[in-house]
This record gives sequence, C-alpha cells and structure tokens, in this order.
Amino acid sequence: MDFERRKGFVLKTNPQIVGEVCQGLEQGGKLTPKNLVDASRDVNAPLHNEFEWRDGVAAEKYREVQAGYIIRSVAVKISQLPITVTQMKLKLTDVKEPTVRFFHATERCNSYDSIETISNNDEKRIALLKDCFKDIAAFKEKYNVLRSVLPKLFQSIDETMEGKAI
Repeated sequence: MDFERRKGFVLKTNPQIVGEVCQGLEQGGKLTPKNLVDASRDVNAPLHNEFEWRDGVAAEKYREVQAGYIIRSVAVKISQLPITVTQMKLKLTDVKEPTVRFFHATERCNSYDSIETISNNDEKRIALLKDCFKDIAAFKEKYNVLRSVLPKLFQSIDETMEGKAI
C-alpha cells in the first residue's frame, strides 16, 4: 500500500511510515489515538517526533484544540449576517485527482479501521455510511447560505439523499 499525506495535514514523518505504523496497530488489535501515543512513547519509535512530549506545552496545545471546538460550536441565523451571498465573491477552482482517507473512526466504534477492513465488514460499512449521511446533513446545514450560488450541487445532494435512510 502506498500511503500519502492528506491535503491540509502536516507531518514530520514520511506518510508511508505513518500509514504502516497505523496499519500495524490496526492489524495487531485496535488503532486508537491512545494506542498510537503509547506505541510512540519510546524515543526510537518511528512516530515519536510527531508528538509533543513536554507536558506543559502539550497541555497548552490541547487547550487550543478545545478552544477550536468551542469556536466551531457557535451558530448564527442567516438573516443576521451583515453581507449577502453574492458579496462573498466565491471562486471555485479545479480539483486534482483526490486521495481518500485510509483510516476511519465511526460513531459506533471506539477505534479506527482501514478502508479495507470497513469494506469487508457489513456492520462497519453501514456505520461508516451512517456517518457519511450525518456529514452530508452537516455540510448542507453549514453551507446552506450558498444554496442560491450552488443550486445544482444542493439539488444533486437532495436527490441523492432522498429516501436514503439506514
């Protein structure tokens, strides 16, 4: 398997090594964040340098993660926005060949599984599909303000999701 870094993610370690370590943890039991941290504690572990091991610094970074969660929790009614959608002047760019996320955690699972494992397990595949439907609903809610700018996209989503329930 050839692993790549997902767009927008920064790693110090070669993504091939990251993928192999994660795959090894999955195949050896469970790939969880805690198990990945534990496997990386040793200074010679392949992913040791991906983590912040100074407790004071790590605590501050975690508070920043919490702050991001708090910031993402705030909502406002569209009618209260100070600008209209047309004033946003959106420009859509071409997307190159996409990569896909290899490890997924589903709401019903307490660990991450590879896309290979999920595709071979009906329960995990259905759980991922349920998460997909939730993400689509969240996407529609988040970007509903753009419905008039991207009517075909929203129409296509609505038609695709119509009658889909698991």
